[in-house]
Amino acid sequence: IGWNPEEVIDVSGEDISGYFEGSLITADSIFPQGLIAQDTVTTNFYFINDGEKKLIATPDVRKLNFGSFATVKKTSKELEKYATADGVIILKDGLMVKSSEDPKVYIVSGEQLRWIPDEKTFSDLGYNWKNLVAVSQATLDYHQTGEPLESF
Repeated sequence: IGWNPEEVIDVSGEDISGYFEGSLITADSIFPQGLIAQDTVTTNFYFINDGEKKLIATPDVRKLNFGSFATVKKTSKELEKYATADGVIILKDGLMVKSSEDPKVYIVSGEQLRWIPDEKTFSDLGYNWKNLVAVSQATLDYHQTGEPLESF
């Protein structure tokens, strides 16, 4: 996996008490850290982890959620080897997004788009315009719309 035993740091149980224990990584694990694969025919992106693939909604989601992951091209036949997980990967919580076709600004929260209705609400909640990302309308269409955010 790329870890050197000499890099392991001894810690106490208290040091790691805030972490949850994930799935067991064994010699048989398939891409335990995950892999982004792009179908060479459909151009769809998938996140492959521990033998399962899950569709990534759009190229925007691939870029924003998995920016540091390298992408590996795979044929549809190669991708058929992996079980298909339920659902679709959409934008991660905390992102501030807008469509390139609409001026409405949203925060992704609980897999929903929460509209920021005015500048007062925007500034009262401490948001910064430099964090705004324009995405395709298709990316936003994968999300449900939640209640608009309110100023306090």
